[in-house]
Amino acid sequence: MSTHTKIVDLETVVAWIDEATGGGPVAVAMTDLDEFARLNEELGREAGDRVLAVWVETLTGSLPDGAIIGRLGGDEFAIALPHASAENALILLEEIRVHLAEHPVDGWTVGATFGVASRPPHATETTELLRCA
Repeated sequence: MSTHTKIVDLETVVAWIDEATGGGPVAVAMTDLDEFARLNEELGREAGDRVLAVWVETLTGSLPDGAIIGRLGGDEFAIALPHASAENALILLEEIRVHLAEHPVDGWTVGATFGVASRPPHATETTELLRCA
């Protein structure tokens, strides 16, 4: 499964995850960028677009092969790591969060927030798993 980064609905992300995992183990994260609306207001949408581009580049360059990234809209993303535990996902995502914060874009320190869940133990259905995240 290739990495996906276009804007999609939640059902599409669920289908990608189900296709990649066959209902097997997966860690998922829901994430958004901190203060993104304020960034757009203060520095303009072009700066927001640059931050989003850096965010997507950071994710795609840092996540392992087979990771799934679905942009749900604005600055909200769903990430799936097939065969990963929630603990492993948290460690990886924290490293990405720290890297992002250490590399300002247009003078803006970019923060990100993640919610993580995994199958098992948090849920068996992918839709519920994403809700848990």
